[in-house]
Amino acid sequence: MLPALARRCVAYVTLRARSINRLDALSRLALLGLTGVLASSTTFALDSARATIRASASAATEDLVNDNFQTARYAVASEESLNRKYRLEPGADVAIAHRAAAATLVTALGKAAAFGNDTDRASVEDALRLHRQYLIDTDKMYAAAARGETQRVLSIDRSFVDPLFDRIDRIVAARASTHDLKVDATLLQLREAQTKTITTTLLSSALGLLSLGISFWVLLTYQRRFKVMLRAKISELEDAALIDNLTGIGNHRAYQEELQREVSRAERYGEPLTLALLHIDDFKVVNDRHGHLHGDTVLKKLAALLTSLRMEDRAFRIGGDKFAVILPHTSIDTAIETMRRLRGEVQANLFGCTVSIGLSCLCGSECGVVALRAQADAAIYAGKRAGRNGVTAFDASLNGISLLSPSKIHNLHQLIAAGSMSVVFQPIWDVPDCRILAYEALSRPDAKYGFSGPQEAFDLAERTGCAHELDAVCRNAALAAARDLPRDALLFINVSPQALDHGRLDPEEFAEAAHAAGLPPERIVIEITERSITRVDAVINAAQALQKRGFRLALDDTGAGNSGLEILSRLPLDFVKIDREVVVKGLYDKNARGVLAGIVAIAEATDAYVIAEGIETREMLDFVCHFGTKAGSNRGMRGVQGYLLRRPSAVFPSANETTDIKALLKEFAVDETANTESALR
Repeated sequence: MLPALARRCVAYVTLRARSINRLDALSRLALLGLTGVLASSTTFALDSARATIRASASAATEDLVNDNFQTARYAVASEESLNRKYRLEPGADVAIAHRAAAATLVTALGKAAAFGNDTDRASVEDALRLHRQYLIDTDKMYAAAARGETQRVLSIDRSFVDPLFDRIDRIVAARASTHDLKVDATLLQLREAQTKTITTTLLSSALGLLSLGISFWVLLTYQRRFKVMLRAKISELEDAALIDNLTGIGNHRAYQEELQREVSRAERYGEPLTLALLHIDDFKVVNDRHGHLHGDTVLKKLAALLTSLRMEDRAFRIGGDKFAVILPHTSIDTAIETMRRLRGEVQANLFGCTVSIGLSCLCGSECGVVALRAQADAAIYAGKRAGRNGVTAFDASLNGISLLSPSKIHNLHQLIAAGSMSVVFQPIWDVPDCRILAYEALSRPDAKYGFSGPQEAFDLAERTGCAHELDAVCRNAALAAARDLPRDALLFINVSPQALDHGRLDPEEFAEAAHAAGLPPERIVIEITERSITRVDAVINAAQALQKRGFRLALDDTGAGNSGLEILSRLPLDFVKIDREVVVKGLYDKNARGVLAGIVAIAEATDAYVIAEGIETREMLDFVCHFGTKAGSNRGMRGVQGYLLRRPSAVFPSANETTDIKALLKEFAVDETANTESALR
């Protein structure tokens, strides 16, 4: 090709020289000189052309080999995808498609070996050998699937098919990566040849410059072709990075980018924009009951329903069982109607599963991306508390709009990312023995984050869907700070009911973390607050799993909510902590004393140890020490905790520092030699 190009250059230059010769006699003399220059330029051009031909041939070969390895790589991925699809939906069509992908792989590897080097051929031989065994094992798995032998399918897949696939994939990927680098090297050789051509041509005459220009144009065209191909491949990879592999819709990264764009556009033009967040209700139960393959089917069907919404709506999978839909140009009323229709379709087509949907609308205001997401989270949280399987639109009445300011949300995320919480410990005293029974770990956010206390931080975390993350930060901080815990004391750690409700606290992982901190599970008491329990059954099941692992359980704030008695009657608790307000009312209110008597009676029947919280005065201490207690019995509130008995501190007290408190407890302890009159009399 290039020698012919050189000849065309000579002809063109000669033609131009003749034209000049016709114009001026002096041009004829110049033509002789230019012809000599052209001859020299042609010689240099031919040398450059040979180098370019070699580089082009090398580049073409490397590109061919690389394309075949890339084709093989995609074929491997297709085989694996079809393999998994057959396990979900066995059928002849899937098996045929799998065989076609296998044939494509074999063909591509054969071509790569034919045009590649010795290393390529050795690698191809290994890959084909493994692939033949892979097909044999796959046929066995297909046969097992056809017979409905699910466990055998999983066993063959884990033991034979997956390991072989991984080895084949590594071989093909390694050769593909190697040839990607070689393609870059051949492009570099082309550039070097181009530079040589430019350098040599600059030494020639104007005719040589013209020849160089033509050659340069050809080389640039060839280079542009490579760049176009490279950009196309990069574009394919970028698109793949924004797609959720299981459902085929946008992933979390795509969601973040698209939401930012849509919010900016809506704010610029004052248009409405609605964000919908969807959670599959009790998806963990679905996975546990029917298996993860069924769970994957549920996720894919929900994604299909979301993509069947209006053409302008965009659906994304942003977490395990969490989805999002961006509805541009959509008011909150229209969005509610759309989501209600979707909820009906979900109930009809999702194997009995339901979804909770939270909506927030920009409506031309400048609340920003963070606040829009937080408001949708708050809406979905409110919907779950109301019973799930519903569509809830955000409203300022959802427990405080001020908590959802973008700055507070940003500070909360910073706090969780930093993973740091200061921890103080407050002792829990055993009155009869006048000793410290345990210490309760109390977390405190740093003042730089702008929270008035831990309650505000947890309220915001619950509304933005990250209560379990903040809960984990507090647990880890408590374990880290409790390394110097006295050997004869227990450690009480508060756990959010939401972490138990949604399976966010794994007993095995928590036990490992406790052992790493030098505390066996038997020395840790998990406090579950009665105030914010919504699904009692789920919390009880999770608590029982922790109890089986060795952790002790305490019901916190007992008497402050409505679920305490149910939990007391169904869950074997080690400790019952009575809410401070109940104790205070018991000082002067007969009805409150009746509630106290009921709690103490149930605790006595279940062998639970009762602790009175918030003891701040001697009057309160005297009341709880003698309430419902009889000489020689364990009935009554044996444990006490409060500011009167020591404020929370980051340092554990020494023996000398507790002398006064022990003396105080001895003063109010029940006299073992005489009966104490019941406080109910």
